[in-house]
This record gives sequence, structure tokens and C-alpha cells, in this order.
Amino acid sequence: MAELKARGSPIDYNVQVSNERILAAIKNEIIQEKRSELLVSLNPDRHVDYLRSKCLLSEEDIEEIRHLTTRKKRASLFLDTILKNGPKAYDKLCESLLQERTQLFLLEMLNTEFERRKNSYISLIQPEEKEDSSYLQISNDHFSLPKPSSRRLPVIEVDDPE
Repeated sequence: MAELKARGSPIDYNVQVSNERILAAIKNEIIQEKRSELLVSLNPDRHVDYLRSKCLLSEEDIEEIRHLTTRKKRASLFLDTILKNGPKAYDKLCESLLQERTQLFLLEMLNTEFERRKNSYISLIQPEEKEDSSYLQISNDHFSLPKPSSRRLPVIEVDDPE
């Protein structure tokens, strides 16, 4: 296999991505896809202090979020900001929802979707164990086998050119 160079280093095409990174990507994707539902109900003012204490938001981030006039705009910037700040955004948001205990339906929605996707991912990387297919199982049921025809086939005579 030919090696391509990128800044003097060979590119490894057999890169394996860890399950942890894949699950983190799934979590961030869930936040992005459930954004519209989150924007309807999420009150970022209840979560900024907790997420600041977990270093997911800076003081500047909080000021920018609080400066916006409507809750929906604050929620939008809040989601954008936490998603930019690392792979732990989903986990820390869920922790904050759990700690606040006022929007547990959002936590349930996020975790239900995560469990569904995680199970789907697991089924892709670990298919169900099946019987050993290297051996064929042949049935000896003589009733299911085709039976020879009882009628006689016509005999075709061929003239011998001698």
C-alpha cells in the first residue's frame, strides 16, 4: 500500500477510533438534533453557574448569554457555547439538568435518545452471535425431496449415418 505524506509523516489509513470518542460524537449529535426541543424549554439561566463551576463555560460566555434579550436566544447561544467547549458538553448538561431537577423531561428525552443510539452502535460493532455457519445442516427429510417423475420420457431415435 502506498504511503501518502502529510507534513513529512505517513498517513495511517487504519486509524481506529475509540468507543469513547464515538459515544462523545453521538452525544453532541443528539444535542444538535434535539436543539429545537431544547430551545423551547431549556432555561440557560438555571445552568450557567453549574457549568461555570465545571469549566464548561467562562465568565465571558456567561455574560454574552445573559446579555441576550429573549430566553430562546440565550438558550441558542448557550447550546452553541457548550458544544464548542469539548466532548463533555452532553454529560455536564445532563448533570446540570439532574441537579436542577426542574427540567427532568429534557434529561429523559436526551438520555432515551442516547440509549437508543448507543444500543444501535453496539449492535453494529458486536453483531449477535449466530450458530457456526461453517457447517451446513442438511435435512434428511425424504418427504421434502423432489421425487422422480413416474412417467416415461419419450425416446428420440437418432439415425446412424453409417
